[in-house]
Amino acid sequence: PDPGEMRSDADWTAAFSEAFSTAVGRQIIADVPVGLMLSGGLDSSAVAHELHMQRADVREAFTISVSSRDRSLDGQADDLTFARQVADKYGIRLNVIEAKPEFVNDIDRMIRFFEDGYSDPAAINTYLISEAARDMGIKVLLTGQGADEFLCGYRRYLAAPALMRLPEAVAPLARALKTVMPVRVPGRFNSVARRANRVLSLACQPKADRLLGLFTWASPQTVRTMLADPGTMQPLEDLACTLKRPEGASLIDRMSHTDIRYDLLALNLTYCDRMSMAAGIEARVPFLDFDLVRLMSRIPESMKLRGRETKFVLRQAMTGKLPHEVIYREKSGFSLPLRAWLINGDIGLEQYFDPKFLRRQGLFDPEYWSSMITAFRSGREDNVYPVFSF
Repeated sequence: PDPGEMRSDADWTAAFSEAFSTAVGRQIIADVPVGLMLSGGLDSSAVAHELHMQRADVREAFTISVSSRDRSLDGQADDLTFARQVADKYGIRLNVIEAKPEFVNDIDRMIRFFEDGYSDPAAINTYLISEAARDMGIKVLLTGQGADEFLCGYRRYLAAPALMRLPEAVAPLARALKTVMPVRVPGRFNSVARRANRVLSLACQPKADRLLGLFTWASPQTVRTMLADPGTMQPLEDLACTLKRPEGASLIDRMSHTDIRYDLLALNLTYCDRMSMAAGIEARVPFLDFDLVRLMSRIPESMKLRGRETKFVLRQAMTGKLPHEVIYREKSGFSLPLRAWLINGDIGLEQYFDPKFLRRQGLFDPEYWSSMITAFRSGREDNVYPVFSF
């Protein structure tokens, strides 16, 4: 960002709108059918709006739906309602793929394409959507990736400043509150309880570790404990160093820099590229158009994060264009209801965490993983993502 570049909110919003329109216009150039990944979130909905404005020949959109039972247990938002609202508004046919526990059985098949470990169930969603699009003759899919990292869209951008201001003296109180706070509660407050537990867990830690904890589901010590022989390994050391750069930058800018390097480059774009190509689909990312990225990198922090509003400039640009409830809906991840499936026993863990198998494999500590599974099933801990990742 150039501190000397003074523009009003309206000028920044207009510049963003123009750059975004140009970006989408570039991404729809194709001599093959083009479709859209439409989650019902702000980012993919903004792409849908711009496609409509440019009269693009994009007639098919694809989304993943989660049953009401699984949403309740997992604390997920109802994406499908918003995706349908946007698709209906712009006359796009919405193809819905219902999330089923057997999706997890595709992991073995997808690892052959991925050629690496991956920890995000969204990779499964991407492959299934790409497969469905290919079966309909579509060769290109537009996605809404990239906005969260460049425009501070994740919840951690709201949590970090408050967490970093808390004195370390609150740790005993946070630990006491955590002992009485339920890990899971039935119904729509499940996600609230889960996030409150996460914040309390981070408040128990020294300030130096809190920011790192917002970017990972396991502390460095926990990762070492998981392993049968960690040796001299220093888990998350590179991530911790990245969070200190660029030197002299604000907390929010350092977080965005880290998200771009890790969440975007090493995770989201990696699984999206490999899983779409595995199904013969070219995934395109309008938010990562070069000129738009250059503009988003110059936009001041106050146009990205304003009070409790993330992605402020994008919300301003879409005001009066997208439905209000889509613009200001709760942030929702592009994921699968793993918690619900594990709680209900819809997917088995025994084949992966059998102590005899783990001892023979020699990578992980069998006793530690037995305690992890027991803690999850008893409701004492919300450790589904470490379980899925490892």
